[in-house]
Amino acid sequence: EGYLLLGNSLAGQKKYDDGIARIKKALELDPKKIKTYLNLAILYLAKKDPVAAEKTYLDALKVDGKSLEVHIALASFYHVSGKPETAEKLLLKTIELDPKNANLRFNLASFYLSSAKGHEAEEELLEATKADPKNIKTWVVLGDFYLSSGKQDLAIQQYKQAIEIEPDSLLPKKKLVEVYITTRQLDEAERYLSEVMKQKPTDTEGMLQQGRLHMARNKTDEAIVILQKAVSQAPQIAVGHYYLGVAFAVGKDLQQAKKELSEAVRIIPNYVEARVALAGVYLYLGEPRLAKEEASKVISLQPNNLLAHLYTADASLRLKELDKALQEYKKVTELDPKLTIGYVRLGQIYRFQKNGKEAIWHFEKALSINPDQFDALGHVAAIYLEKGETDQALKRCEA
Repeated sequence: EGYLLLGNSLAGQKKYDDGIARIKKALELDPKKIKTYLNLAILYLAKKDPVAAEKTYLDALKVDGKSLEVHIALASFYHVSGKPETAEKLLLKTIELDPKNANLRFNLASFYLSSAKGHEAEEELLEATKADPKNIKTWVVLGDFYLSSGKQDLAIQQYKQAIEIEPDSLLPKKKLVEVYITTRQLDEAERYLSEVMKQKPTDTEGMLQQGRLHMARNKTDEAIVILQKAVSQAPQIAVGHYYLGVAFAVGKDLQQAKKELSEAVRIIPNYVEARVALAGVYLYLGEPRLAKEEASKVISLQPNNLLAHLYTADASLRLKELDKALQEYKKVTELDPKLTIGYVRLGQIYRFQKNGKEAIWHFEKALSINPDQFDALGHVAAIYLEKGETDQALKRCEA
């Protein structure tokens, strides 16, 4: 054990060769200890020696061919090494060794999900509920799978089954609240949320859900009060600052919105939703350069984020960077061909550039999507009037 501890300590200092030597010494003293093989394999992987790591795993299986730990570790190794078929065989072997172990089913389901095999993943998760039907985790995980697959009704069924098994468990109740808020079944959301808060009045996640529920019901002031309480209770949770920032933005307190959203991205720099919201706030505050910076960061993380491209376009337009604005509005129409704002803005830029043909085409495109787009109609009529085509302008307005 001493050699094992020393080996891991040396590895923590990136002295891999010294660490490996100590762990090998531990193996000499106790060649039957599986934990030592697993530690040695990890050090080989850290040293970027996958051949030695694989050999170590295989040596461990020679010592104990029924070790679940080794099968799972070796399967993970093969999966990341680009050998999914071999990984799958090993994971199936673990289930053969312990068919009633729900966690092994979760491992296999996770593998199938990462391999884009949704049907096989669902089958394994269903088997997990049969293997351990009294374990609410099996039902919650299955519910999460259905939710991620867009099957909200099936997700709700699994969460309710979990509650039936453990009526006092908060987790499935919070899951239900999340689904009901997202699908705007607000009375149902309030029903389960009231149970959560009754059981644990200071639950931070429950308070955040309360704030979101108030927002969904257009009760912005009430939302801000409860969200501020949640944030003061757990200031390290970025999502709390995000929701509070959004609430302040809806309530038109843009400086406070900026403060909270900035804190959210400070805590989690790659928090896409918070950066998008912050870009929007900067636009409303009349700070297009900062808006463009935030939106650009989002695009670097999510190249096809629609709002980020729209905010970049709007900011570029305000900065009089017309070429960039044209590029970004065109991207907006590519990402969402039914969003009229992209065509209207393109039409406005082309009109400014005195390109009447292109301007009219884009305004008419917006009108074909939404005939009530009066802004576009006004521009079309104005262009015809500028060209001296009064009859055409009247005809278009009458139509």
